[in-house]
Amino acid sequence: MTTSLVDAESVLAIEIGSIHTRALLFDVVDGQYRFIGAGRAPTTIHSPFFDISEGIHLAISNLQNITSRVLLEESRLILPGKADGSGVDQVVLTYTAGQPLRVVIMGLLEDVSLESARRLASSAHTIITEAIGLNDRRPPEAQIDALLRAKPDLIILSGGTDQGASRSIAKNVDLLTFALQILPREKRPEIIYAGNNALTTPVKDVLSTYTQVHVAPNLRPEIDVENLSAAQEVLADAEFHIRSRQIGGLQSYRSILAVEPLSAPFAFCPDDSLPEPHQQSKQGGSGGGFRCRQFDCRQRFSRQIRVKRFPDGHRLRYGAGFAKYTLIRNQPVVACSHP
Repeated sequence: MTTSLVDAESVLAIEIGSIHTRALLFDVVDGQYRFIGAGRAPTTIHSPFFDISEGIHLAISNLQNITSRVLLEESRLILPGKADGSGVDQVVLTYTAGQPLRVVIMGLLEDVSLESARRLASSAHTIITEAIGLNDRRPPEAQIDALLRAKPDLIILSGGTDQGASRSIAKNVDLLTFALQILPREKRPEIIYAGNNALTTPVKDVLSTYTQVHVAPNLRPEIDVENLSAAQEVLADAEFHIRSRQIGGLQSYRSILAVEPLSAPFAFCPDDSLPEPHQQSKQGGSGGGFRCRQFDCRQRFSRQIRVKRFPDGHRLRYGAGFAKYTLIRNQPVVACSHP
């Protein structure tokens, strides 16, 4: 993994979509970052390649032809850029390729820990296939059956304020243990534990016997305080770990990227589901607007990027991610939205 983008001149952004792979070039013009051009090619995660590398290479080749800028040398990306202007200084990558991750959320109260787990899951490319809470009236065997039928890739286990509820969480851990033992090891979902921090060690000790366990700070350290920011980072790591097994070639690009590869919904997500780093927000989030994780000028760039606003619902052919977000007019990318 390379250093931050602060000293970068040119940035190549790669987005691996389910249908198309896009390569977008940004560079400094008159002291500001500008969008230079984009290349597109079919995504190659399916037959006959089963590897994203071919699609990335074709997209960069198309970008090279469009911009007349040399980016490849003997079919390899020139990184970092050279004095003659060839190549790029930094590379970032987002992805939406593949089916949404199947997620089961488990917690205590429907409008507290379960709701926070649902908001956490919604920041990634996921579909929630089952929810189990304290008020679930199904008997344990029915809940286990529901877990198995849901076929999750990931389970988010939340609940309990810090130093708070423990018995109800232990009950959910027991339920998970039974379900995990039934499944073959290769089909067992990974788990994010984001509940009562006093139980972190015993919960991880029990569940890690059966599957990979990721630990995040409590989503609800207090009943009226929601803390999603740190858990977002853990979710991004867990998603990448899972996607690396599902998307051929994804892991191999990690070493050349300036920042961790992220799913597009996490890289560009609503501000109310992504509070400022280290900031806890009251229930209901931090307000409207959007913020861009990959291109956060406050953390990564010394210059500004200005972007054009498009009508709501307009899909950029050279954009990355989903069409439901709207670019913000003439603002530094400290509050960047998504087309």
